[in-house]
Amino acid sequence: MAAPAMADTAQAHGGAVRFSPVTVDFPASPASWHMDQFEPIPGSTDVYTPDATASGNALRLSEGVGRTPGPFALNQSRPDDQALTFDGTPAGAASTDGPLVRMFDGSGFSASAFVRADDVTPDSQTVVSQDGEVGSGFRLERLSAGDGCPDGLQACWGFRMYAGDGGSSVLATSDRPVTAGEWVHLTGVFKTSTNELSLSVCPVPVDPDGRDPEGTGIPVVDPGSGTAAYAGSPWLASGPVQVGRSQVEGSPADHWNGAIDEVRLYGEPLSSGRIMRICTGSLV
Repeated sequence: MAAPAMADTAQAHGGAVRFSPVTVDFPASPASWHMDQFEPIPGSTDVYTPDATASGNALRLSEGVGRTPGPFALNQSRPDDQALTFDGTPAGAASTDGPLVRMFDGSGFSASAFVRADDVTPDSQTVVSQDGEVGSGFRLERLSAGDGCPDGLQACWGFRMYAGDGGSSVLATSDRPVTAGEWVHLTGVFKTSTNELSLSVCPVPVDPDGRDPEGTGIPVVDPGSGTAAYAGSPWLASGPVQVGRSQVEGSPADHWNGAIDEVRLYGEPLSSGRIMRICTGSLV
């Protein structure tokens, strides 16, 4: 069911700008892409992967996006699980037709994905973002040591929001290091009630003999996390969602090298319990 939210529209009155609230409706889960099914696009080499929610926001994949078994196929809990692969170049593109996340409406939003980084090079790389006209509104990403990682880490995971289109950013990072070839589940959460960003990094064991040695259903390693306070003003990133890249100065950038699976966007902040259930394989 759609949840009501408030957006601000600017109106000029005698040189002053006032903001009037306008009620808009958007789903609690704007999109969820399992990456397991693909539909051809007539007259194009691109394909769609369908949205698992009722919103119907399909993700369009360019010819340069590949396929590989996902983490739940590797640990044999869901044999048909597939993931998308990207080679770190502009050849791999995956995007929606338009914006899905209203970052400052309602109680906030969440973005999550299962990811495998194939390198820890100095370049930053983006898992999922939403475009503005110039830059991105938010980015779930893998960062290098010189781009905000905690001391001692060559690469780290981050969740970033921007204080305006192309403006300065606020970054939450995890102290869990990035290991090339390791599958992890990332969740970025923003709460409007506290203006707080948080990032959860949950490792995903892919060894079918060692994924749950104690039979608890909980990952062997506890998730890492980080928080940051957003101090900017609300604004609307009005461009499409991008998977495997972001936008810098109006052009695609920070291309992903590795695999991405189960990208989900929510029009609400997820609880830690919900994040853990998703990490351990829940499809809802």
